[in-house]
Amino acid sequence: MDLSNQASYLRDSCGLGGVVCNVGGENYLNSDDEWSQFVKGVRSVRENNLRVWIYDETGYPSLSAGGGVLQGHPDFESLEMVYDKGSTPLFYKRPSYEFTHACNNFFEARRYPNPLDPRATGRFINLTHEAYLEHLGPELYGEVEAFFTDEPSLLAVNLGQLSEDVRNGVKVRDSIDTSKRPLPAIPWVEGLSEKYRAKYNEDLTPHLQSLFEGASPEDKEIRQKYWSLIGDIFAAAYHEPIQNWCNTTRLANQNNGPVSSGHGLREESLLMHVPLEGNKLQALAGLDIPGLDYLNSDPKSWTNIEEEFLGGWQAAVLPTSVAQLTGKRLVLCEMGDFLQTLSGEDPATLQEMQSSTAWQMAWGVTEFALYYRISYGEEFPFRSESTHKAYCDFVGRINSIVRDAKPEKATLLYYPIYDMQREYQPTASPADFKTQNEKVELIENSFNQLGISLSKAQIPFVLIDYLFLGKARITSKGTISIGANEYSSLAIPQGVILPPNIEVLVEKMKVNGIKVLEADHNQSVDELITGLSSLEKIVPERNEIAYGKFSRSGHDIHLLVNSGTEVYKGQLTVLQKGNWSVMDPQTGKIAQIKSTIINDRNALPVDLEPNQTLIFVSN
Repeated sequence: MDLSNQASYLRDSCGLGGVVCNVGGENYLNSDDEWSQFVKGVRSVRENNLRVWIYDETGYPSLSAGGGVLQGHPDFESLEMVYDKGSTPLFYKRPSYEFTHACNNFFEARRYPNPLDPRATGRFINLTHEAYLEHLGPELYGEVEAFFTDEPSLLAVNLGQLSEDVRNGVKVRDSIDTSKRPLPAIPWVEGLSEKYRAKYNEDLTPHLQSLFEGASPEDKEIRQKYWSLIGDIFAAAYHEPIQNWCNTTRLANQNNGPVSSGHGLREESLLMHVPLEGNKLQALAGLDIPGLDYLNSDPKSWTNIEEEFLGGWQAAVLPTSVAQLTGKRLVLCEMGDFLQTLSGEDPATLQEMQSSTAWQMAWGVTEFALYYRISYGEEFPFRSESTHKAYCDFVGRINSIVRDAKPEKATLLYYPIYDMQREYQPTASPADFKTQNEKVELIENSFNQLGISLSKAQIPFVLIDYLFLGKARITSKGTISIGANEYSSLAIPQGVILPPNIEVLVEKMKVNGIKVLEADHNQSVDELITGLSSLEKIVPERNEIAYGKFSRSGHDIHLLVNSGTEVYKGQLTVLQKGNWSVMDPQTGKIAQIKSTIINDRNALPVDLEPNQTLIFVSN
C-alpha cells in the first residue's frame, strides 16, 4: 500500500481525522532516507486532508531526542541531590537515572537530560524542532498543527518497579548500575542555590536537611520555597523555551506552523505532582494545548478513586482547568485501552470506547490521539476498521457541537499544591502515602473526595492553585473573576494551610457573598456541596452520569454521558424554555422536544441507555 493509499485508508476506512507522527528508523533524526520518507508521508497525509501533529521524541519521556541530547554533552544529564545518612558529606549530587522513570518505563531504559537545564532543552529543540522545520520546509511545516511532548518530568523520585514480565520486554540502551543504593533524592541543577538566594534572599545550604525531613513550621516553609522554585525553573527551562520557539517560528512563517502540546506524568496522583513537576498546573500552563493520557477504557473509571491510575476525574480536570484559566479551549488526551489489554482483558468494545471518551468531552477535552488498535482480525471481530470509524464519527459529531463552544463552570476547587510542597518528604523507597505523614493523606483524600463528589453531582468545576488564585479579582456582583470567566463558589479541601495573601482573599470572598466551602471532619463532603447544586441538573441524581454545560452563539448545550450499567430515566432541568434539539452522536439522529414545567422548573426528559451519550441544544 503506497503512502497515498495508506492516508486514504486511515481517513475513509478508519474514520481518522489526522495522524501524530515522527521520523523513524534506528538512526533516529540522522537518516536521509528516513527523513525523505517522513516528508513524503506528511505531504500525502495533507493531500488527503488529514491533520498532522508531530511527536517530538522516539519513545518517551521527551527531551532525549533518542539519546542525542546527551551525546557529547554528559554534563546535561539529569541530576539529583541525595541525603545519605551513612556518608560524609550527608548531601551530594549524582546523576538521576536508576530507580526513576527513565529506566523504569514501558519503552526503553536510557539516561535522561536535565529538564531544569535550559541548555538541554536548547539542544533538544535544535535536534528535533529545528530539524523538522528544515526537512519539511516552511510551506509543509506551516500545515503541521502541534508538537506533542510526552511525559517530561523531574526524575529524582522512585516510582516503583514494573513487573518482571514487562521489564524483560523493555530495551536497555544505557546499562543500569545494580550496585547503586536507593536514597532520598530531590531534583537538582547547577546554579540552583544561587537562584534560591536570588528569589528568597537567603542561603539554601544550611537548610538542606529540611528538604528531606523535619516537621517544624520552618522545615515546611523551606520545602515549600524549594518546590515552588523548582516549579518556576521547570517551566522556564523546559516548557517556555519550546512554546516560545514554536510561537516565534510561527510568526516568521506567516503565523503558520505547530504550537506546543503534550502532557506530564502521573496526573492521577496529587502527591506525585510535587517531585515530578513541582506544580502540575504551572507546568501544564506552559503548553498551548494542555493534555493528559488516559489509557483506560472502563467507562466507570472516572468515578473510582480507590485504586492507582483510576483517578480519572483528576487526570481530565487538570488540563481542562488550565485551558479555562489561561483562556484556551483545545485540550488533548492520549486515549486507549492499554490498561485493559495489559491486564489480560479483552479490548474495549465500541460502546466502552465511546463512553470513556465522551465523559472527558463533557468536561472539556477536545482532541484525542488514539492508542486503540484498529483491527484484531478474527481474534476479536468486534474491533475492526468499521468499529474505529464508528468511534471517530461519534467523536466528530460531539466536537461539531462543543469544540467551538465555551465550557460553563461556576465552581472552583482549590488545588492544594502549596500544602503538598510543604509536606512532601523524599524517600528511598517508592513514594506513596506510607512514606509520608498523615497530613498528606488527609489532604489528598479530601481533595479526591471533593473532586469526585462534585463530578458525581454534575457540578462542573475548575481546579485553581494559590498562584492563579492570587491573580483573581472579586467583582461587584459577588463573583471571582479570572481572565474572561467568573465563578460563584470556592471549595477548599480539609487540612490545608492557605498562603497569607490567599487567606486574606478568601476572607474577602466570604464578606462579598461568594460561597466558600471548607471541608472538615464534622460534615460529609456530600452534605458540604449541597449548597452548590445548580438550577440545571438531572433529577433524580445518578452518580454515573457525567455532565458538561457549554454555550455557543446564544445556545445552551448540555452533554450527558451514562457511564453506568443501568438505564437512566429522569429529567434535565434547564434555564431556557421552549424547543430543544436532542442529538445522539452514536447514531447521528436528531430529535425535537419541548420543555415542560416540573416543580416550577423547565425540564427536558432524559432517557439514557448504559454507555449512551446525548447532547441537548436549546433552539
